[in-house]
Amino acid sequence: MIARAKALLAQGCHKAFFRLVLTSERAADMRAVTRVLWQEAIHHFWARGDWRLTAHLYRRCATHDRQFRAILKDYDHRIPRPLERNGADAVLRRLEEALARHERVQVMPPRHLFLSSDMDRPLESFIGTRILFFMPLRSPRGVSLIFSRAFHDTARGLGLPVEMVALDDEARIGVNACRRQAIAAIERFRPDLVIVESNNPSDGRAFDTGFVRAIKSRSSLAFCVVIMDAHNRAKHAAKFEYWRRDADRIICFEPGFQVADSEVGRAFLAPTICDETLFRDAGKVRDIAVSFTGAFKYARACWLAAVANAAIGLHMPRDVDGRPMTPREYVDVMQRSRAVLNFGGREAGNYIVTGRPWEIMHCRTLLLEEEGSHLDSFFLPYVHYIPFSSASDLVNKCLFAERQPEHAAAAAARGAEFNAQWYGARRFWTRFLNSF
Repeated sequence: MIARAKALLAQGCHKAFFRLVLTSERAADMRAVTRVLWQEAIHHFWARGDWRLTAHLYRRCATHDRQFRAILKDYDHRIPRPLERNGADAVLRRLEEALARHERVQVMPPRHLFLSSDMDRPLESFIGTRILFFMPLRSPRGVSLIFSRAFHDTARGLGLPVEMVALDDEARIGVNACRRQAIAAIERFRPDLVIVESNNPSDGRAFDTGFVRAIKSRSSLAFCVVIMDAHNRAKHAAKFEYWRRDADRIICFEPGFQVADSEVGRAFLAPTICDETLFRDAGKVRDIAVSFTGAFKYARACWLAAVANAAIGLHMPRDVDGRPMTPREYVDVMQRSRAVLNFGGREAGNYIVTGRPWEIMHCRTLLLEEEGSHLDSFFLPYVHYIPFSSASDLVNKCLFAERQPEHAAAAAARGAEFNAQWYGARRFWTRFLNSF
């Protein structure tokens, strides 16, 4: 049935397609198939820019999905700009109240000190620490990863002796040649610390646990792996389990991740490391109303369809196909945007703190963050960023950024300054090196 439905969509036989979906919807044992068919329709009409129909299709999906029912509460795709002026004014009142409270009692987010410690030695005491990075640099994924070069460039900018080697030569030259290259770099540079990006560890890669044990048996260096934020909690747990016996530190770019008590000393939780010189406000014209620079996901599109349907001017450079962006392209979009969306929601109602909020704030751009992500442990809502809780609420927050550009820019500036003060690269390296 799914293959037939896809063929009908591709042929433009939309009425026949919807008859097929409605037929499956009436069968109790076809619920999973019906969900897949609605997803196909959403992707099809999203790619054609039919925002109103896409939003309407999500309304139909909500009958099968509790998550969508929560997102679409009070939302009507036939009224693309709900509440209009009153909604934007309500956001401004929340902003003014939160700022007044912050200034009156100096309230701070509960975890603003998580990259700070009174016991830390100053960074200057580690200036002789030699760090060798193995990062993906040449593959399409490696070219698009922004933190690979940020590791190297921020450490070098702070005076640490560093070198970086491409990790993704394996496909071109083979595993053994890649390992010989790594050993040669280690013997030549003689690092105290090796940091490897390992988002998808497996026994088939050059840097597996066996190779790491062999390296450590020949030298006294410390070995660290970097794990990005994950869409799936089980994948995160699998990565920790894979590396926990052989890595001296596991750098996890998800500061809200719950680490088992036995792994507290090994895990180093942090926001995504940013080269602040790359993100610094370049004085560019803010000619993009609202943007989203993440990957197109089924649930995210529910929010995005509502924004696009409101004709606010949504820019989504990666589009449905998720084309990779270079770091320069990625930062350029955020620097030109008046507001950028971010979603912390994951499968089964879980939420994470992703790396994107820190990147957005470094650009002095207003962050609109999905409520529930626990970002409020690190920044103050309505002071440093603006949360949203439903499709209607998100549209109103976007309208606020459109109608109140001065207030939106002021909130973005507060977020940028707080971010630089408490979560900058210098604090990251000081805390990380002290963790040893």
